[in-house]
Amino acid sequence: MKRLHPTCELLIRIRVPDLRAVSDPHDAKFGALPDEIAPLLRTARALGLNIVGVSFHIGSGAVDFGAFEEAIAAAKSAFEIATQVGLPEMRILDIGAGFNSGSRFIGAALAVKRALKKYFPDREALRILAEPGRYFARSPFTLVTCIIGKRVRGDVREYWIDDGIFGSMCCLKSDQGHDELKLTPLVLRGSARLGTVTYRSTIFGPTCHPLDVVSRDYKLPDLEVNDWLVFHDMGAYTSAAGTDFNGFKTSAIPTYVAQSSRSG
Repeated sequence: MKRLHPTCELLIRIRVPDLRAVSDPHDAKFGALPDEIAPLLRTARALGLNIVGVSFHIGSGAVDFGAFEEAIAAAKSAFEIATQVGLPEMRILDIGAGFNSGSRFIGAALAVKRALKKYFPDREALRILAEPGRYFARSPFTLVTCIIGKRVRGDVREYWIDDGIFGSMCCLKSDQGHDELKLTPLVLRGSARLGTVTYRSTIFGPTCHPLDVVSRDYKLPDLEVNDWLVFHDMGAYTSAAGTDFNGFKTSAIPTYVAQSSRSG
């Protein structure tokens, strides 16, 4: 940084406490450990680098919002260390991501607000940044899939659809274990033959991989090949991370943008 851009403003990224209440933790790969913060800041001061704040990222898909309080407490400690080593007062706190959409976003926002009030009570000059990607991207998109295969075994219906965990549903590989992040299949009802009787159903993705399972033991009516299943909230960590495994090209799935018009 000193050699390539000596006048830039820098944030020191810290490793948050060992948090397991997220679907995709970042603590092992990124961030300075507590005993590394002071040496890094002393080196920055000696080089004349402009350290203006602290950043962290608790990980993607948080389900325990206490994680934000622990991380903000760690950031406060880094602010204090910067003052102790003689750096000018820092003015930026980047609280990263880990937000979800809907009610869970509200829960995370309230936890952040409480933590900021506790650890940064005099924050008029503090600029706070965040990365609420899921909040913006998850709910606007819906995935529509077609049933391409069917098998009946006793009272269980098994279906193959034309997308799966190696495609748009790749989020299932990292979000396993968190019920609120599981996908909910809905039937696109366009046929009078669909009744009210439902059956235990398994939904497989199209590839040959045995882990390509979208849903198990879900109640669905008796469906047929060429029927459609709909999955809402499919805008975040879906097609962007999909693959072309087995020749099913995620990049070839068409996207349609619908814009509603309101009169008056």
